[in-house]
Amino acid sequence: MREEGGETKIVVAAPTGTSQGLSDAGCDDHHPDLYAYSAVLVEESTLGVLPEDIGGSEVQFIEPYHRDGFLVVENAFGDRVDAVSKGLSELTDGRNPRFTRDVMELTRAGKDPDFTSGSKIPWVQYEAGTADTIDLQKSVLQPHIADRVRKLMGFTGYNEAIDSVVNDERLLDLVSNLLGCDVGELELFQDMALLKPGGGREKPWHQDKAFFNIGLDTNVVGCWIAIDSATCENGCMRIQRGGHKMGPRLHFFKRDYQICDSDAPSINKGDDIVAVPLAPGGLVLFNGLIPHGTPTNMTKERRRALQFHWVRCGAKRIEENQPGGRTDIFGGQAKGLSC
Repeated sequence: MREEGGETKIVVAAPTGTSQGLSDAGCDDHHPDLYAYSAVLVEESTLGVLPEDIGGSEVQFIEPYHRDGFLVVENAFGDRVDAVSKGLSELTDGRNPRFTRDVMELTRAGKDPDFTSGSKIPWVQYEAGTADTIDLQKSVLQPHIADRVRKLMGFTGYNEAIDSVVNDERLLDLVSNLLGCDVGELELFQDMALLKPGGGREKPWHQDKAFFNIGLDTNVVGCWIAIDSATCENGCMRIQRGGHKMGPRLHFFKRDYQICDSDAPSINKGDDIVAVPLAPGGLVLFNGLIPHGTPTNMTKERRRALQFHWVRCGAKRIEENQPGGRTDIFGGQAKGLSC
């Protein structure tokens, strides 16, 4: 945002992969075959429910997770979906007074936050083309544009139902085992809600660690929880099974910060691409280096999900342009390459 003639104007910045503007920059449509898949779910990497007791279950989930780079729990939080859905609605349409107040403080300060170093900053981002309908003097969170919200960030601590999910003992026990640490050593690095509206744009193929100011040796476990049904038509996740073992891929500023379409996983190259449709309350846990993406929502209905990332406490932060930082490891343009 900028001040222009005493009036606050919203500036829609080009995607940088770091700061998050109030309105998404948008992008051109992707090729229809970009997210073609060879399988739907994977039985050997799928659990029915979150285990109550992790002891002795290593073969059931740890080995498949490290082998495939992801683990699906088909009914992790089905009993809490309605309450979480209500909580999300209150956040997006301005009925959560504390969240609205804190977002507005940042908005009026004219700052677009950056979430690459683990900050928990309350924020909202809309689909491209929404900015002109936002009355900054009133509120950036209003019912008439709630269905255009693309992302929420920094929302933990504002709603009991959502907090009950992120703090669920079974989930934390599972994540800590995947990271190889005790529950008390977990750090919630990022909280984000991905609320892809009807017609909402894709999130191109990428690796999440390309967005984080941490070292390559820091393990990251991502957690994606469906609040609405996630289907192949409305933009469920596509994952390259085993792709995390190939290490970091170069990313470029194109339609987003992404792996080049020509370098992206593809069934035409013989890659094992898995589509992960989920019922409400379903969960996929995934390695921070697994290549994944979600296509455009081809329906008129929203596809909402919660997303969290965990690291081990004390994970060293490395500025993006320092040696060993994410630009050094993932940055295609920084190496003089083009996409």
